[in-house]
Amino acid sequence: MMRATDVELIVQKVDNQGLVAGNTYRVYANLSEGYSSVHAVFGSTENPLMIESTAPFYNHPFGGATNVNISEATIGADAALAYDSWITLGYENGDGNDLWDLGADMSDFATGGSLLVNNGAWFLLPTDEKCSPNSMGMVLIGQFTTTGIATGTINLQGWVNPQESWQKTGLTFSTTNAEVFGCTNAQALNFNVNATYDDATCEMPNNAGGNNNTAGGHLQQSGHNTATASKDDMGNSWEVFPNPVKENIFHVQFKNTIDFTKGNVNLDVYDGAGRRVTSVQVNEGMVIGGNRIMVQQQLTSGTYKIVMTAEGNQESKTMVVLK
Repeated sequence: MMRATDVELIVQKVDNQGLVAGNTYRVYANLSEGYSSVHAVFGSTENPLMIESTAPFYNHPFGGATNVNISEATIGADAALAYDSWITLGYENGDGNDLWDLGADMSDFATGGSLLVNNGAWFLLPTDEKCSPNSMGMVLIGQFTTTGIATGTINLQGWVNPQESWQKTGLTFSTTNAEVFGCTNAQALNFNVNATYDDATCEMPNNAGGNNNTAGGHLQQSGHNTATASKDDMGNSWEVFPNPVKENIFHVQFKNTIDFTKGNVNLDVYDGAGRRVTSVQVNEGMVIGGNRIMVQQQLTSGTYKIVMTAEGNQESKTMVVLK
C-alpha cells in the first residue's frame, strides 16, 4: 500500500457509469505516518484556495456545494446524484455529516462555477472520526464531475500525534494525474487490469501458490510450477513485439537466455475487463534462440495486460491489438 512521504493530494477517477456527462474525480489528502488527522480546508489572503475547471462542474438539482444533503435515499430517487460535484471532509454523503463552513462563498461553485476562498474554510470538529485517515491513509476532500480538466490549490490543517497542530499550504492537484483505484496484484481474485493505484482490496486465493481454480474469476490459479528466475529475466529485460499486434501471433523477447535450471516462467494475458484470456507456462521446448517465445492466440481489438510471473518476481507490459 502506498503512503505519502508527507502530505499530498491524490486524485481518483471514479466510474460514473455514463450517467452524467464527463468524468468524475475524487480528491484526497494522503497523509504520511505521524499525521493523525485533517480537520480543516481553508483559504486566506496570503494563501487563497481555488478549485476550477476548464468546463463547468456538474451540479445535480438535488445537490449542493457540499454533500450534506445527499443520502442513499436521494440517490435512489436519481442515480445521477451520486456523481454531483461537492466539497467535504471525510464524509462520502450526508449521513451523520457535521461539516461546517465559515466565510467561504460557494454560490458560484453550487451552480457549476469555480470555488475561490480567501478568508474562510470548511471544517469538522477535530475530534470527529472522519478527520482521521481511512485504511489507505487518506481523507476525502471533494468530488468533482466535469467534461473538462479540474485543477486546484488548497490548504489543510490538522493534528499530528499527540494532537499537535500542522498546516500545509499551496497543495495542488490536477485531474490529468488521476489514478484508477483497485487491486493491482495479478495473482489476486479481484485483480483489476485497469488499476493504477493499489487500494489494499486484493483478495488472494486460499492457496496462492498451488492449485486453486476459481471459475469465472479474474485470475485462475492452475497449479503452475512458478519459476525461481532472477530479476534479470524480468522487468525491463523482456519486451513484447510486434506492438500493436495485427495478427494472431505475438512474441516475447528476453534480454538474457532463460535459465530453466531455476524453473519455468508463467505468462498470463488479461483483457480490459481484467479477465484472463490466455495462460502459458513457458518451458524449454517453447523457446526460440534461447530467449524468445511465440504465442498464438486469437485476440479481439483492444488493450491487454501481459503479466510475466516467476517465483517472487512479477512484471506486466501493455499490449495493443489492432485488427
